[in-house]
Amino acid sequence: MKDMANERRLGRLQTAAAGHVGAASDGNTAAAPPSLPSPTTRKHDAIARLEALETYLDIDDMVTIIDLFSKEVNSADTYMAMTGSAVRKGWIMKRLTELGRGQTAADAQAITNNQEITDNVEIVDDGDSADDV
Repeated sequence: MKDMANERRLGRLQTAAAGHVGAASDGNTAAAPPSLPSPTTRKHDAIARLEALETYLDIDDMVTIIDLFSKEVNSADTYMAMTGSAVRKGWIMKRLTELGRGQTAADAQAITNNQEITDNVEIVDDGDSADDV
């Protein structure tokens, strides 16, 4: 059922796309290119994602990457396109190294591993504390 619905949807999209191509080739109307958010919005989105995901960076390294995004929207776009955390972290470390900042990749991995360990630690109250008396 789901496949049939997807096939119908795909067929409608293909038909619509063919209509736009035909209209554009007739010279009557050109299909509008897809619009991107403004460069400012794209930079803001990249900075927000950086602050949310790259918590292993110290403040100076974070500011260095923010400055990069502010100056080069292509860097912000590249960062936003990355889906894998390892690739994203490697890209950030490379940019920081190129900009004369940053930890080594081994340092970043050690920090990441430490965060994963502490995130999985559960504190349990066994009731034997002297404070309970």
